[in-house]
Amino acid sequence: MQKNGKVGFIDSAGQVVIPLKFDQAQPFQENLAAVRADDKWGFIDRQGSWVIPAQFYQVAPFSEGLARIEATPIAPFTPSKFGFINRTGQTVIEPQFREAESFSSGLAYVSSNPNGSFSFQEKYYITPTGQRALPDLSDAEASFSEGLVARRVERHEDPLQLGKVEYGYANPQGQWAISPQTLVSQSGLTSIQQAGPFQSGFAVIKSGDRFGIINRQGKLVAPPIFSRIDSIENGYAYVNYGGRMMSYIAGYDSSATPFSGQDFRGGRWGYIKL
Repeated sequence: MQKNGKVGFIDSAGQVVIPLKFDQAQPFQENLAAVRADDKWGFIDRQGSWVIPAQFYQVAPFSEGLARIEATPIAPFTPSKFGFINRTGQTVIEPQFREAESFSSGLAYVSSNPNGSFSFQEKYYITPTGQRALPDLSDAEASFSEGLVARRVERHEDPLQLGKVEYGYANPQGQWAISPQTLVSQSGLTSIQQAGPFQSGFAVIKSGDRFGIINRQGKLVAPPIFSRIDSIENGYAYVNYGGRMMSYIAGYDSSATPFSGQDFRGGRWGYIKL
């Protein structure tokens, strides 16, 4: 909870269990919560005691025993560098990555600038020791979720299919759990433009300009008729039917030139049972 610019924690009965004394706070994860005090981040336990004193520029919650940290920029407008600490606050992977996501299924999705290049980013996975994961999963879309990750494959072997993009899901060993061919045949769709992470055993896919839902076998359980799908939990999905993304003038720059923004509007929201 927050009051007068300070943040603390309450229990399920609404009683304050950790006083409102922090500037910012993140939810508890793995029994530790990241909190900000005096412009630095650290971690506290459920009694509000410091486990890792505030010392970091930015942090993310713990996941699989490691937390992502962002090193203090060496100069204004310089690229961030990310690394990882363990539960005692020791740096186990030095800040060196241009981007990094939290560990999931024993792997973390990172990017770096090879040979000091700022125009090209190389994306790959690392193990908890900071080593590159094998096999190469550079065509994966993001972090693992529930042991699977969406992979984007561009076909080159057939000249007639050059540039054709297909999606499937791989396990942490790089093996297909749902191959692109299986996903297409099981879903009954001829084209899939986007494949999202699994949540509670289901994943959102996009076909054309509409969204549907598949299960862990790649079978379509909700057809791609929805304008948006926001969440999946406890066997239900929160969906929108009939809405659309709208463009509008969000403001003007210093030369009075307008710049646009986008906002999702309209349609009907509700829950569907999967």
